[in-house]
Amino acid sequence: MKNVRESYGLLKSIVDNPIPGKLVDRMSNLRITFVDSSFVSYFLKSFAEILGQKVSNRIIKEAHIIPGKHMVQIGKKMFGLKDELAFAFYFWIFSAAGWGALKELKFNKETLTGTVIWGDYGDAMTCKDEPCPIHVNMAGMIAGAGEEAFGKPFEADETKCVAQGNEYCEFSFNPKKEG
Repeated sequence: MKNVRESYGLLKSIVDNPIPGKLVDRMSNLRITFVDSSFVSYFLKSFAEILGQKVSNRIIKEAHIIPGKHMVQIGKKMFGLKDELAFAFYFWIFSAAGWGALKELKFNKETLTGTVIWGDYGDAMTCKDEPCPIHVNMAGMIAGAGEEAFGKPFEADETKCVAQGNEYCEFSFNPKKEG
């Protein structure tokens, strides 16, 4: 039976026991897949070596817009969340999956702009001598989450990265400018 209680139970189990695997939320019918963050870091690095940093970053970032949208859709369908609460839900579920911890979310309601400080990223590769940041996948997901939450295309970019020796990763986001 599809209901909020089942969906909430699924999310609670993810928070209580964050393990890699595949789950399907019965209420939203969205598949939730979790893998270790170190796997993604190595995958992104390999992709960049094959295609080049600029091309791979663009493909990876755009490919992750849809997963960001899906996470917000879960919050909307399960709990009736809207706007900034739906957007913040994305960070909660991402943290619950064990992919780091939200340290700070600054959000301007009027301009829909802000920054995210993300810590405890796990086993991120270092690339101090290379043109990084490498967490373009999360930048894409943040853009997708913003788009789904507010109904307009968003941009997000990583401005600091643990892979470059920073204490945390920082992302800025804003609605895309038309034209």
